[in-house]
Amino acid sequence: MPPKLQKLGQAVREFQQYMDEMLVNERNSTAGKKSKPASLMNALVRASDEETQAKETGYDTRRGFSDEEIFGNIFAYNLAGHETTANTVAYALILLAAHPHYQEWIREEIQQVEKSVGTVYNSAFPRLKRCLAVMFETLRLYGSVVFIPRAASDVTQALTRKDGKDIVLPPSTAVNINVQALHTDPKTWGEDSLSWRPDRWLVPSTTGDPSQTFISPPQGSFIPWADGPRVCPGQKFAQVEFVAVMATLLSKNNVTPLVEEGQSESEGRQALREMVDDSSISAITLQMRQPRKVALQWEISSILHQTFFKDPSKPPVVFHWVPFIGSTATYGIDPYKFFLDCQAKYGNVFTFILLGRRVTVYLGPKGNQFILNGKLRDLNAEEIYSVLTTPVFGKDVVYDVPNAKFMEQKKFIKYGFSTEALRSYVPLMQEEIEDFLQRTPAFQANSGTLNLPPIMAQITLFTAARSLQGQEVREKLDTTFAKLYHDLDDGFQPINFMLPWMPLPQNRRRDKAQQKMTQIYTEIINTRRKHKKGKDSEDMIWSLMDSVYKDGTPLPDHEIAHMMIALLMGGQHNTSVTSSWIMLRLASQPHILEELYQEQVNVLGDPSKPLTFEDLDKLPLMTYTIRETLRLHTPIHSIMRKVKSPMPIEGTDMVVPPNHILLATPSTMGRSDKYFPNPLIWNPHRWETIANPEDLEKEKFDYGYGLVSTGADSTYLPFGAGRHRCIGEKYAYLQLTIIVAIMVRKFRFRNVEGKDGMIVGTDYSVGLLDLLAFCSGERVEADAETVHVLPTLGAGNGTVGETGGKSMKSRDSGLSAALGPLY
Repeated sequence: MPPKLQKLGQAVREFQQYMDEMLVNERNSTAGKKSKPASLMNALVRASDEETQAKETGYDTRRGFSDEEIFGNIFAYNLAGHETTANTVAYALILLAAHPHYQEWIREEIQQVEKSVGTVYNSAFPRLKRCLAVMFETLRLYGSVVFIPRAASDVTQALTRKDGKDIVLPPSTAVNINVQALHTDPKTWGEDSLSWRPDRWLVPSTTGDPSQTFISPPQGSFIPWADGPRVCPGQKFAQVEFVAVMATLLSKNNVTPLVEEGQSESEGRQALREMVDDSSISAITLQMRQPRKVALQWEISSILHQTFFKDPSKPPVVFHWVPFIGSTATYGIDPYKFFLDCQAKYGNVFTFILLGRRVTVYLGPKGNQFILNGKLRDLNAEEIYSVLTTPVFGKDVVYDVPNAKFMEQKKFIKYGFSTEALRSYVPLMQEEIEDFLQRTPAFQANSGTLNLPPIMAQITLFTAARSLQGQEVREKLDTTFAKLYHDLDDGFQPINFMLPWMPLPQNRRRDKAQQKMTQIYTEIINTRRKHKKGKDSEDMIWSLMDSVYKDGTPLPDHEIAHMMIALLMGGQHNTSVTSSWIMLRLASQPHILEELYQEQVNVLGDPSKPLTFEDLDKLPLMTYTIRETLRLHTPIHSIMRKVKSPMPIEGTDMVVPPNHILLATPSTMGRSDKYFPNPLIWNPHRWETIANPEDLEKEKFDYGYGLVSTGADSTYLPFGAGRHRCIGEKYAYLQLTIIVAIMVRKFRFRNVEGKDGMIVGTDYSVGLLDLLAFCSGERVEADAETVHVLPTLGAGNGTVGETGGKSMKSRDSGLSAALGPLY
């Protein structure tokens, strides 16, 4: 079968699958009476269900839409709406680039409307008449539909012309309405009917209103959406969509032709006009013959606006050359450098553009307090993170529920981190690590080089599964779970943070893995209930099975399953990245590694003796090592909130507007010499003279899951603060301490030869892997002879904000290793 037909068949199958899923989700939401934003699918399903219910009750004889009819309508509306409106936007932008004075004409109106009434639909849309005039004029000359086909009825008809003559139409005669001829008739549109002139649509108001009003063409002379009973039902939607796009793009930006070498700008504009005129019917709509030759650029107005039209009531905007892209690249490459450079230029508060979104950063202790302890009515985390986490974790948990319910879920999880539970985890983790070291070929030789991050990722995953997830889950990690975990982890893609709706192959795999993993957890829960055996461990599944909401509702099984997935995915990344950095740092400073070993010998005696829960508090240098690593390598560098109401910044005239994203970055303080001398030097001993951060956390508040510190003004916040502070903090310290203690007991790590004292850098966009020399057995030095650098092994995956770190796939296991957070 030809490749094109194969692709067509695949598209048909995948479209059907997407529609089936959307329909099921919509019906579930409707049945659960969940309020959802209005959508075409929503309207069709509700209309169908209401008609069906009316028929069943005898009040109506109409039948609701079948599923196939709903799918057909969705496809038709999507195809017709997207094709025609996208076509009109494309032609309009090219024509505006070819006629720059009309850009200034509509920008004048856009900025006036924004200043007077803002961008709310009811106020703004009726006033943006020039934008709509651009649409009308574009549709007049370059409408997507060139002719409208009709057929006469099955009887002979006579049409009377204006001159009184009759035209006889035989039965079933095909009739085509020439839209192009109607739209360019000089009798209606004047001698310049072939000229693109949007201002022809507006004339002074006859009512004394200073604004202009639209002309009213003779009936039937302007029909881009057809006319009569078959007029396009999406006419108003298309108008609103077009106006919104134009107002957004041209409010502060210019579109101009990208001229070729040796070509003047006027010649470039003329070339655009010629390419637009060189159009023909492609399939069923008007298209340019050579669209790939059209080259446009955005410039000037954005730069002038940034330079000369600064608003003192809003945070300063970081200068950028390209609209929409803004500072995305510089932020993504090295966020800490970006933050500190902007701080030096703009102060602690500034706004930058991140793929079209306005992100306002507030640095320093006051900024952390402002954002992390912001009131729920002012700031929202769910709208930021749900698009990324819900497809991976599942419905009805974490950011897919109201905040009050999320706080209750955190309380259930917190019960699983009780002191008794943590004590029981110590021997399980130790056994898991030692078994892993014994069965892993990389550790069988007396010396060698080691690709460290994937190893640490597997250790943290196995220990977390054995302690928190239960024996059944741990047994599946070597088989079923490995592939499912890999596919779920693939769902943490940067593109899903900004464009979650894109039908990417990894998202299909993610969705299937999520359903399968939910099924596995549900089967484990059902098996435990079926056998009616008592609680035989302190794992989280047992804890959640006994949990009940405040209203008396037991925690449903699917929520238990999804919370277990969230625990598995969310916690593993952060511990993995931190344990990797600890071992990398110890390899670069072997004397610290030796001190850690001697600490165990001095405090615990025989280093081969099993660790106990009480032993872990007797290792201060181990605590300092973990604390220092988290200071320099905090897994999360950006914590974001959606602004819901205007937020004045105390001591300034600035107000952060609604719909901005507020960004806190507590970890930036760990890299500032204002708070830590020689901040970029990794030195665990610095904490010997610094008070324990926990001792400084005096203010506490119960957000619904127990008392937590509200001290967001601390200079050390690796686990966040406020209502979204990580509840797994004590578990993370426990896990890291056990992992590092056992690795230090059994091995000496050092950098490969020629890399003494060096530490691998952080690639925040892709993640880095490096090779380290290691030795085993009697702690004999390895003798690596060459420097080894591992290239990138695959596409980086990660999580955003408060849910994890940047990941790189392991070549062997399909599991992930982390080396830095993702923006």
